[in-house]
Amino acid sequence: MSKTISELFPSLRENSSSETNKRLYAVLTAVTDLIRFNKAPINATSYFAIILKTITENKHKENQTHDLLKLFSLILPQVSIPIIKNQAVNVILQMINRLEKYVTTETALNSTMSNDEQSLVKSGTYILGYVLVLAESNQWSTPEYLRGYSYILKLSVNNQQSKIRQKAAEQVILILNSIGAIQTNAKGGGVHKHLANVTSQFSHEIFANVTHETMGTSFYALNIVTEALCLLPPSLISLLLEDIIKLTSLSNSALTIACYKAIGSLFFKTNPLIGANIQQLIEVLFQHPPSGIDYKSTVSYTELLTQSYLYFVKLEPKLCNQHVHKYFSILMNNFGSDKAEITNCTMNGFKSVIYECVNSEVIQQGIYSFQQGSGQTNRELSPLESIISTIESGLRLTFKSSWDLVLMIICALFEQLGPNSYPIMNNTLIGLDQLYHSPDFHYQTHCRQVFIQVLASIGPKNFLSILPLNLESHPNDKVKINRNWLLPLMRDNIKYTQLSFFIEYFYPMALGMKERGKQVEMDGRLVEAKNLEILYSQVWDLLPGFLNHPLDSDVSFKVIARNLGVALSDEPGLRIVICAALTQMINKLKDTQITKPPVYIPLRKQHHLVTQERATQLLKSVSVFAKNYLPILFNIFPTSNQDQRYYILNAIEAFVSITDSTNLNTIFNSLITKLVEALTLEGIEKKPTTTNSMDTTTTTTATTTTTTTTTPKEKTKKYYLTDLTIGFVKHLDEENIKVLYKIIKPQLKCSDPGLQKRSYKILVKICEYHESFILQNLTKIKALLVSNLMQSPSTVKKTRLKCLREIIISLTKSSYNKHLLTEEELELAAINENEKQQLDSNNNNNNNTTTTTIKPKVKANIGWVQLKTKFIPSLIPEIILCTKETNVKCREIANELIIEIGKVMCLISAKLAKQKRGISMEDTITLAHNEAIHEYLQLMMAGLASITPHMVSASIVSIARVIHEFYRDISEEFVGQLVTTVLVLLASPHREIVKAVFGLVRVVIATFKDTKSIESQLEVLINGLAKWGGIDKNYFRTIVQILLERLIKRFGFDQIYQLVPEDFKKVVTNIRKKNEKKEKAKELLRNGGNSENMDENDDTKSQKSKKNKKSKKNGDDNDDDDEQMLASDEEGGSDRDHSEDDADIEEFLFNVKPKKTKKDTKDNFLIKEGEDPIDFLDRNAFSHLSAKAAADIVAKQIFAKAAKNGGKLQNPFQLDEDGRMIIESSDSEDEGKRKRERKKSFLDQVFEENEEAYERKAGYHVTKAKGLKNKFKQDNHDDSDYSDDDVDENLSRYNDDLKSNFTRRTNAKSVRGGGAKSVIGSKSVKSTRTNKNEGRIETATLRYNRVRGVDHLVNYQDRDNKSTKTVAKTKGDNRKRDQKFEPYSYIKLDPKALNKRKGSKPTTFTNIKKKGGRK
Repeated sequence: MSKTISELFPSLRENSSSETNKRLYAVLTAVTDLIRFNKAPINATSYFAIILKTITENKHKENQTHDLLKLFSLILPQVSIPIIKNQAVNVILQMINRLEKYVTTETALNSTMSNDEQSLVKSGTYILGYVLVLAESNQWSTPEYLRGYSYILKLSVNNQQSKIRQKAAEQVILILNSIGAIQTNAKGGGVHKHLANVTSQFSHEIFANVTHETMGTSFYALNIVTEALCLLPPSLISLLLEDIIKLTSLSNSALTIACYKAIGSLFFKTNPLIGANIQQLIEVLFQHPPSGIDYKSTVSYTELLTQSYLYFVKLEPKLCNQHVHKYFSILMNNFGSDKAEITNCTMNGFKSVIYECVNSEVIQQGIYSFQQGSGQTNRELSPLESIISTIESGLRLTFKSSWDLVLMIICALFEQLGPNSYPIMNNTLIGLDQLYHSPDFHYQTHCRQVFIQVLASIGPKNFLSILPLNLESHPNDKVKINRNWLLPLMRDNIKYTQLSFFIEYFYPMALGMKERGKQVEMDGRLVEAKNLEILYSQVWDLLPGFLNHPLDSDVSFKVIARNLGVALSDEPGLRIVICAALTQMINKLKDTQITKPPVYIPLRKQHHLVTQERATQLLKSVSVFAKNYLPILFNIFPTSNQDQRYYILNAIEAFVSITDSTNLNTIFNSLITKLVEALTLEGIEKKPTTTNSMDTTTTTTATTTTTTTTTPKEKTKKYYLTDLTIGFVKHLDEENIKVLYKIIKPQLKCSDPGLQKRSYKILVKICEYHESFILQNLTKIKALLVSNLMQSPSTVKKTRLKCLREIIISLTKSSYNKHLLTEEELELAAINENEKQQLDSNNNNNNNTTTTTIKPKVKANIGWVQLKTKFIPSLIPEIILCTKETNVKCREIANELIIEIGKVMCLISAKLAKQKRGISMEDTITLAHNEAIHEYLQLMMAGLASITPHMVSASIVSIARVIHEFYRDISEEFVGQLVTTVLVLLASPHREIVKAVFGLVRVVIATFKDTKSIESQLEVLINGLAKWGGIDKNYFRTIVQILLERLIKRFGFDQIYQLVPEDFKKVVTNIRKKNEKKEKAKELLRNGGNSENMDENDDTKSQKSKKNKKSKKNGDDNDDDDEQMLASDEEGGSDRDHSEDDADIEEFLFNVKPKKTKKDTKDNFLIKEGEDPIDFLDRNAFSHLSAKAAADIVAKQIFAKAAKNGGKLQNPFQLDEDGRMIIESSDSEDEGKRKRERKKSFLDQVFEENEEAYERKAGYHVTKAKGLKNKFKQDNHDDSDYSDDDVDENLSRYNDDLKSNFTRRTNAKSVRGGGAKSVIGSKSVKSTRTNKNEGRIETATLRYNRVRGVDHLVNYQDRDNKSTKTVAKTKGDNRKRDQKFEPYSYIKLDPKALNKRKGSKPTTFTNIKKKGGRK
């Protein structure tokens, strides 16, 4: 089959700018003509044959060889493999002849080549390698193939030409991994023996004759060996390994690292070595460590040993178990290095080897040896004991700088050993405790992490047997240390432990503390009583940890169950802790029961593992006590506060979830009975409060007082009984749900807001967990929820909307769609119902005995068409109105419902859509979605005809939200009609309608790229903008500006300017000027960024300039922010970007604050929702606080930095030598330390009020002062009497003009010289002003001058010696010796002085001061 030249050689073009490509194309044209002359087809085979024949017969010029080889290399991959194999020997011989002179001698290998020679060698290497890759196994015995391979090997170590070397190395790797080179019958799939011999002999010759000049060749040869070593037989591997290890003694860093990399290749790939060979190799590596000076080699050496043991344990676990301890003893000294790279690498290696190599066999052997050899001295330690001893030695002073890393290794060892670390590592734990309490230890944080891991590994019982709490000891006791700091540590980290230990140890301790606290309080020792109360609560706080997967709850829980029930009843302060503990225990065990374990669980995770079967047993043992705990929780609920009730309800729901159906029905029926009685007695309506008349008798008043005190308790009974019912809803069957719904249905319309709110909470739970019941009664519940929705209070309205949301969401879930029927099924169901009723009546008459029947699954008595035509249209008006509610949560739920209803409409249309011929199912569903959204928008547009502006604006906003969400399913023609309709409302006199119209237009502009939808109504829109921009400038200023900017970007300035009225054109012109200024500012920033990098070479500069031009072009093309937001499918197939415009639209249009990103909430500890301030008296105000979230983010950042530093946690606080935190004192004498901040005085506020404006003004005046100074010097350069002091004195007067009158009055004592006192009332000022006020005024004046750029030395100090000089008490300032002019002199304004031709100089000064005083 013939092809074109461009198809065969796509990289070659006739009009190429490269001379090389032009020459190649000319040769290609000649070859093509030759093919056509021979009447052969234009294909890859023809080119292959012609070029090979030309090269073989040598019918070309010498300077055309490299071009022919280049063309041959380009066409070779397109030739069929059988043809290449047929001519393989010929091709190999021709390439050998061409490459021979470049590889035969060392001089030729290391000499420089011309460009043509480089092209020839690269092409020849590629052709030769390509043919050798296709060679079969038996062909590697022929000398031509081996000779060609040896040529490529020699080129792969070329010192001078890097591109040739890289090309040859690639071909060597491809040849060694080719199918013909690998022997399938060899162990590990080794390479062909002839190839192996050639490769090893070639490398051995290079390694055996290494000199300083040939180190580069050895380095390149190591790269080849790295790929080939694992493919060689063991004998050749050992030969090369001896040579490689000798190379490590040459003290060349790069060469040594390459050697370690080559050796490490054995541990990443399959090789023929056995476990004994690996052990011998590791022993040799132990004997040849790198020099300590080269830290990079040490890091590579450590990584090599780590990887060797990780491979060794997989290959031969038993042999590795006997030698693994040597790894730790050899590398332990690395922690004495001052290089963080070495210590971090060693720490990571230790942890990896501990997790992988310290297996169960090593652990059991170590425990047996420890038990047998306890008390014996000079015995042989097991590998595990040696590892522990080696790691413990890391806590010596020699390794003090790496103690934090050693502690992390100890933590990993405890984690791997688990419960087996007791008692073999007891001494390690005791030593850590001693270090923790020593004053010179600064790694308390890391030590706490070790204690946490020890608690999880050996459990609190064994932990406290080694390190007891000693709570009765004095805090300063050095012998019997009080470790009360362990209580918070245990509270947060105890899990998977024995509950019996809490019963035996902590529960009696808590009772003793309680009794002792009462006795101490009676004795009057209130401080000690308070401390005991705190310890009592801390001990009980441990209960949730002991109930987090208790391993013995089937035996121990029944021992403490009664005590916990008594504590719930008698001690209100413990209710939160006990309820949280019980809830956590049940929920954790339920999660474990339903969660499948992973396929592979590492050993460190197997120590505390509860299987699904064990979790079921534990839950069964706890569920027995549900019938006892539920009545207790019911009884304490009315007497508990609001915080306690939350935990009690969670505990009730947890126990209900594990209660069997019989007991659950019994308890629920009892609760419902009491609820009905309470409702019957108290009623569901809110009763008006009655007041006693003033003329009642004393006895009447007394009786009414008693009744009023008891009435609130009776009234709250129906409330808390309704609250208790909420916990049962999730786990009730359908019959009980019907009973419950029947009871709460009247309460949903009652006038009592408290009862109504609680009833709606129950209905929300029913809608969430019982979809089948809701769908069966969909029409009734809808009518109940929608009727009188707008007359409900906001709290009730919110819960009603939640019910609607759950109903709508349940319709969208595919698992619930089977409950809905089609229209045909509805008709059949109606026919079958009558037949079933007749059959049931006959059966009931025939059967006298009652029989239990299993009811089939009932489907909802509603179809898709009814749902679309009746149910959803009835919801839309009320939900649209709720989008304008003042309650934030109510608005959010209503906005969510608007979107969810759109999804349901799409779902219904897809279900009802019927596929037509010639249209795929995907297209059918797409068309159905389009029709559904169009119909949905038409339903919403009915609200535009409303009388109230509230409903009209809400409808427009809802339509905009739907367009914003479903823009892919809306046609542009429909949008154009919609915009035309909505723009008519610009004539409305109501601002909220007009604002909503502008918002919808903005959404359309941002959503649709095509301008046709708006262009036809552009004049109407602009006239509306001009009209309302003139009527109410303040209200519509931002809206008008945003829309005009978008329209100008979309349609261009000229088109918009023509349509704008005359009186409004200045606004459009102003917007254009602002945009031009922004563009200029962006260009300045770009140019400024490019001008900073002036030291780069010309190539990089030209590349940067090209990139900048491209970026500018892209910036001009993508200047429209809305088009960037769309990110159309044509450019990448991704959805639009909602990062900028969407958040802005959310805030502008939908009155919803945009969600903050992670960067925004990183350091925020207070979060505000919407525009409403936080009411801290509200019990829900805590939900606005995010201190914990912000603290978690900060903690993650700290640990992320620690991970980068190899696990080192950096303390953010400054510590002294003893490890104590340094707190700077407020009265410190050191000026470098920060002083205590005081409240700003009036002077400070005055001077700092407009600081930015002062700074800008000061910069101008300083610049002007420098100009005056230079001008003054230039004008008086001939006068020798002028000095710098004279200039500064005159410029100081210019600076004095910047000061206010207040500053001049307060600074009158130091107008010049700094020592003169005020002329007017100096004595009285001195007598009344204290030193403190004087210092404050001086400080404020200095700050005032500094902010304005005024030199403070002008008024206070002489500029030459910077020392204060006192001046005699005189009226006015004294004249200096070298001062020419009088103080308080000035230059008269003379117009002639501005005449440049006359050159007059303003040197005439007029004195203000006379001998008698001032003028």
